[in-house]
Amino acid sequence: MSRGLAVLGLGLLACTPSSPDSAGTPTFSVSTGTYEAYTPSGWDGVSSLPVLVTFHGHNGSPRSFTSRTEFINRVDELGILLVLPAGADGTWDFTNSPGDGVGRDERAFVNEVLDDVEQRWPVDRQHIVALGQSIGGSMVYEFACYDGARFAAFSPMAGTLWYPLPDACSADAPMLRHLHGLNDTTFPMAGRSFGGDIGQGDTHAVLEIMREQYGCSGTPVESTTELASCERWEGCGGGKSLELCVHPGGHPPPTGWVEHSMPWIAEQLGL
Repeated sequence: MSRGLAVLGLGLLACTPSSPDSAGTPTFSVSTGTYEAYTPSGWDGVSSLPVLVTFHGHNGSPRSFTSRTEFINRVDELGILLVLPAGADGTWDFTNSPGDGVGRDERAFVNEVLDDVEQRWPVDRQHIVALGQSIGGSMVYEFACYDGARFAAFSPMAGTLWYPLPDACSADAPMLRHLHGLNDTTFPMAGRSFGGDIGQGDTHAVLEIMREQYGCSGTPVESTTELASCERWEGCGGGKSLELCVHPGGHPPPTGWVEHSMPWIAEQLGL
């Protein structure tokens, strides 16, 4: 167990996990799956908590995030309740995925997880953010496009909607910041087909659908960090914005992604 994870676990010792594993991992069960949750070590046990919900990639688990010491330490320092739903058999059955209509109803599962979290801890319901990598990023888009009411913002990495793309989203305009590698061959920015109508979506095409639907500004605001070059479209209904940040790397989160992403996430969480 990483030092950061151990630190986060301290804040949860007063709570009894519903089904801890042999290592004492704080695993909780709902009707269709499980999730892990970690309270910040400095939490007073009373104050409301902002929530970061993370979605792992294919063949992953909550450990895909909890094993990242820099990430865990930063979440703890910011005073965030970290919630990590577990994909069924290590994957997700979102809209147009190979398991769509066959596997678990992921929107129902995640909403049940959030209901359970709100029963266990004093959640700041106005400040819940979704973060995901690869098809975990596709899960973030699942909520950004179709069921975003419970989330203040969305932070997908290296994943988006799958083909066939919708003509429009059914959710209100999201606050969204997407990070993607220009040399990603696992989930290319231009997408890729798996035969027939099934395939990973084109990131630019998905954002264009959203920009047109929500009336975002035509000319993006450009910015550059040490990690990435970004374009941000503002005025997307209700003062929201869509942002695309690209880095020269491949599919895995690049070195420096925590420093790049967490300040924006913290801002969306009201921190």
